[in-house]
Amino acid sequence: ALSDTGGDSVTVEAVTSTLTAQSELTINLSEPEVISHWPDCAFSCINATIGVQFNQRMATSTYAGGLNVWECLDDLCTATSSLPVELIDAYMDETTYRLVPPRGAPLHLNTAYLAVVEPTILARTSLGGLGRPVARHEWRFRTKAVDGACQIDRVRIDPDPFTAYFIGEKTNYIALP
Repeated sequence: ALSDTGGDSVTVEAVTSTLTAQSELTINLSEPEVISHWPDCAFSCINATIGVQFNQRMATSTYAGGLNVWECLDDLCTATSSLPVELIDAYMDETTYRLVPPRGAPLHLNTAYLAVVEPTILARTSLGGLGRPVARHEWRFRTKAVDGACQIDRVRIDPDPFTAYFIGEKTNYIALP
């Protein structure tokens, strides 16, 4: 059987030596939604990555303009700037989308922000089409008042250690900040 987040049905046929049966099958996955977002801390760095993780595969071609960050004009964020903050793509795959402030233009110190995931981001179907839109999701975060930029203080390299036993033996390394 095929699974398809678009809601299309498929026909499933079961055949045994004495019986043949056919039935229509619809696999209806849960609605696409954000299951994790960041920053999600009391005070964020002004150079923080802003991102979301989805509960299912999404069409990366629909990510553009689907995650916006607005500067709040008051502490309760009852009003926001008229234009979203300029951010650039940092990383994307089918379940994760991350944005960062451009180099030299970080977020402002001691400022509240509203991040919004719009329902223009669509699920990806197993048949290659576009599925349902993600549910609108929003959260607020505030940047640090002083020493706003963050630096990486350590990097873990995996695998640690790796020993080659044969000529030409290789491994791939990843760095985890």
